[in-house]
Amino acid sequence: MMKMFQLAKINKQTAESAAQNTEVNQADKPQNTDLSAYVLSYTWSGDVEQAGRKLEFDLAYTTKDKDWTNAVLELGDEVCFSYTDDAAREMFPIFQGRIFSRSRDSESYTMRFVAFDSIIYLAKSRITRKYANVTVADAIRQTIHDFHIEAGTMPDLSVVCNFIADDISATDAIKQALSYQSAQDGKGYHIYMTDGKLNIVCTNDQVVENFLISDETNLTGASVSESIEDMVSKVVVVDSAGQTKGEMPNDIDIEKFGTIQAICKADPKQDDASQARAMLKTVAHDMSVHTLGHIQCIAGFSVDIQEEQLKGRFFIKSDSHRVEGNKHTMDLNLVFHKLLDEQKQELDSASYNANPDYVPPATSSAGSRSGVSINGNAAGGDVVDSCMESFDGTVSPYGSEGCVDRATLAAAGYSPFAAQEYNSNVKGCDQLRADAEAQGLAIPYDPSQLEKGDIIMYNRYSKPDPNWHVVVYDGNGGCWGNSSNVYGCFHHYEGSIDMGSDYYPATIIKTSRG
Repeated sequence: MMKMFQLAKINKQTAESAAQNTEVNQADKPQNTDLSAYVLSYTWSGDVEQAGRKLEFDLAYTTKDKDWTNAVLELGDEVCFSYTDDAAREMFPIFQGRIFSRSRDSESYTMRFVAFDSIIYLAKSRITRKYANVTVADAIRQTIHDFHIEAGTMPDLSVVCNFIADDISATDAIKQALSYQSAQDGKGYHIYMTDGKLNIVCTNDQVVENFLISDETNLTGASVSESIEDMVSKVVVVDSAGQTKGEMPNDIDIEKFGTIQAICKADPKQDDASQARAMLKTVAHDMSVHTLGHIQCIAGFSVDIQEEQLKGRFFIKSDSHRVEGNKHTMDLNLVFHKLLDEQKQELDSASYNANPDYVPPATSSAGSRSGVSINGNAAGGDVVDSCMESFDGTVSPYGSEGCVDRATLAAAGYSPFAAQEYNSNVKGCDQLRADAEAQGLAIPYDPSQLEKGDIIMYNRYSKPDPNWHVVVYDGNGGCWGNSSNVYGCFHHYEGSIDMGSDYYPATIIKTSRG
C-alpha cells in the first residue's frame, strides 16, 4: 500500500543543483533519503499570530541493538513532509524546513526533532530598511529577497506604503507593509510557505473546499468561550500636542458593556477615522474542535462546521495536526465567520465624532527648515509621546548628521530651548551642549535625573572628542532619534539607550523642563 505520509531528508546537492538549474539526467541526481520507516509520530502546527510553521517528529533510535541502523539526521539538515492521496495517486507537499533542535533521553528508544520552515529566518532576523513609495507586494519581495526566499502566490497588494523598519524582525516589516493594504481594503492577510516559497493569502477568501467538520462523521470534541477582557469600546484621537481631534465610540458595546477607552496618536499620513476604527475591539470568542485531520485545514484558512454549538463557516486562528501511524487528527482554534461579519458591521457602523473646537498646533512641516513655535509649557508625558510620534519616519536634510536637527525639532513641541535651537539652525552636538550649558539645562548623565522628553547626549570611548550623538528619552528605557543607517527617525524601544560598547551617555539636556 502506498504511504499516506512521508518524511524525507533533502539531499543538499540536489537542492543546490535545482537552485542553479544544473542540467543533470534525473537518473544521475542524488535521491532524497526516505525516513518514513523510522518515524513514530508527527506534529505539524501553525498560528496566524506566529511566524512560520513547525514540524516535530520522533524517530526510532537506539544504540543497544547492534543489528539496528539509525537514521542519520543532523542539525541544519533540510526535510520535507508530504502526503499522498491513495485515490488520486498524487503527492502533496505539506512542509519543507530545516532541523533546529534534536533531543534524546538515553533510556528511551526515540530521538525528537524540531524543524521550522524558512519563515523562521524572517522572524529571527532584524532589519533596518526604508520603504519609500513602493507597493505592499514590492515591499514584501524586497524584504524576502535578502534572505534568498522566493515569492509565491499573492493577491492584489497594490497599495503604496511609506515607512522605515528600524531594528525590527523581517516578519514585523512584512506585517507593517500588509497593514497599509488592510487599512485600505479592510481585509486580513496571512503569510505561509509552500514548496519553499512565501505566499500571502487574504484570510477573508480562503476556504477549505469540499470538506465539512460534522459531529456525525469526523468531530470528536468541541468547546466555546467568550470574553470582553480585551475590549476597546471607545478611541480618542489626539494630535502631536496632545489635543483631542475627535473620538470613535462603539455605542452598541458601550451601552451593553460600558466604556473601555484607548488613545490613538494621529498619524498625519493616515485618516483619523480609519486609525481609530482599527483600534476598536469587541467581544472575543474562543472556539476549538478536535477532529479527524485534513491537510488543508491550516491557520489563515476557513472551514465549514456542523455541530450542536458550532454551525457555519469558521476562520482557523491556529492548528495542530498529529499523525501517528496513519491516524491523522487535528486541533483547530476558530473564529466564527458570521461573528466576524457581524462584528465588522458593528465596528463599521461606529461614527467618528470630530472635535468642533479643535485648533491645529502652530508647527511647521517635519521636513521644513522654517521656524517652529510652541506654547511654552513644560513637557507632559502625552505631549512628549505625541511630538515624537509626529516626527517618526521623517528624514533630516542633513542625512546621517541630522541627530540634533531631528531631536530639537521633535522637542520643540514642548521645550522653548529646543525650539530656539532648531529655529537657529543648530545642527552640531558641540553647539547644542554649549547653548544648553549657558542656560543651565545641561547636567552630567545620571539615570536618576532622566525624565521623559529630555535629550541624552553621547560620547565615544574610541574618539577623544565628546558630543557624538543625541536622542530624546521616551521615559521607559528607550529613546527616539535619527538613524545614521537610513537617515530617518524612529522610536528605539526599551533598553536602546545603551547604544553599545563604544557609545556611552554623558550629558542630559533638561528639555523636559525648559
